[in-house]
Amino acid sequence: MMKYDSDAASSFYLDVAGAVIDLQFPPKIMSENKRTQWQEDMQMGVEEFATYRGSWAKQLQIELNFVVWGKWTQEKIRTTIRDVKKILYTPGGESTYGPKLPFITIGGWKVIPGAGGVKQKFRLMGVNIVYSREYVGSGNDYWPLHTKLDMTCKLLTVVGAISGFKALQETDFGDYGVLQNGVPPDWF
Repeated sequence: MMKYDSDAASSFYLDVAGAVIDLQFPPKIMSENKRTQWQEDMQMGVEEFATYRGSWAKQLQIELNFVVWGKWTQEKIRTTIRDVKKILYTPGGESTYGPKLPFITIGGWKVIPGAGGVKQKFRLMGVNIVYSREYVGSGNDYWPLHTKLDMTCKLLTVVGAISGFKALQETDFGDYGVLQNGVPPDWF
């Protein structure tokens, strides 16, 4: 089972703002969500009139697990967690229009769009970190035995930010915003 886990983890690619994240276990894709938006207006005596307003980006919920064991030391896990969550601390000003925006790149497995070696950009919407009650270490250096990191991300197809009166395009963000192999906005 450990060989299978190792192969599955190494076939999944996760890049957070240019830092490739080393995975101890295969990530769990907990959910995939695709929604549409309808505007419904009530009509007297009949069913509501519905107007299709578009669709929301595909959203993934990914769970990463880390256990202090072997080469996975407290410091390696601590650094990995820091590398993932630090991108959410983007300062304001000029950097909000550069490569410091919370974009991540994911590749591998067939749930990810364009799987088969193609890596796609996602917007990192948030992280939730859960630590176990059991700690390992000595002296003043303790770390939870098990750390679970949940990431919520949305497929990057159109950037919805406004610069002046012009909508920003993917190419406005340098390397971090370019959609590799062009995922169409209507990807299902």
